[in-house]
Amino acid sequence: MNRDTGVVVLRVAPNSPATRAGLRPGDIIASVNGIAIQDSKQVQQQVEATDLGSNLQITVIRNGRTQTLAVVPKQLPVKEAT
Repeated sequence: MNRDTGVVVLRVAPNSPATRAGLRPGDIIASVNGIAIQDSKQVQQQVEATDLGSNLQITVIRNGRTQTLAVVPKQLPVKEAT
């Protein structure tokens, strides 16, 4: 990798908003809502700052090409006690 910025996606949870938007392992998150990403903490901050149901614009580098994905954050499901 020749980039000094961005975050590499290692795993995407099945049936998550990120999966539905097309985010894939190996993608490099370059920006979120126009904010350049330096580390994973920034990604989390941008997700938390976005209202549930609103579009989150994520620019990724995939196979050397730039793509913008629209992720719609949803509330996490509540796990029932067993």
